[in-house]
Amino acid sequence: MYAGMWTFFLALLLDLANFSYTNDFWRRHVDYPKSIPKEGENNYCTWMMKRRGMVWGSKCVQGNTFIHEKNSTIENICNRTPRPCINHRNHYCYTSVRPFSLSDCFLERGSHPPHCNYWMSVQSRKINVFCQSELPVHLED
Repeated sequence: MYAGMWTFFLALLLDLANFSYTNDFWRRHVDYPKSIPKEGENNYCTWMMKRRGMVWGSKCVQGNTFIHEKNSTIENICNRTPRPCINHRNHYCYTSVRPFSLSDCFLERGSHPPHCNYWMSVQSRKINVFCQSELPVHLED
């Protein structure tokens, strides 16, 4: 009886951990449809980095990529054939079939907390993701 309860408990914990990683992926990387800040398009990255909680206390994150695509389209990447990741050789990545609309955000030179300012590069390219339980959990840059 106890073995069954422990198995159920461990499975539940693993499922919650997987949910956490997936939720973090959506918060950090997906913005669909693309948000437009009141301050204008030029302030997109600074606004989004703060809005998504990637600027805190005494730390300015160096950069981030936002994907402007439907969740279901991004999830479907995990159904493709995996291949070894370029930057993380011990993992397998999944590559999108087509290029996605992206906003790459980079920390402006001379920016210091609490005033972390970012500049944007708009791109269209294929993306590579790590997947767990057929859901994206990490964007490989």
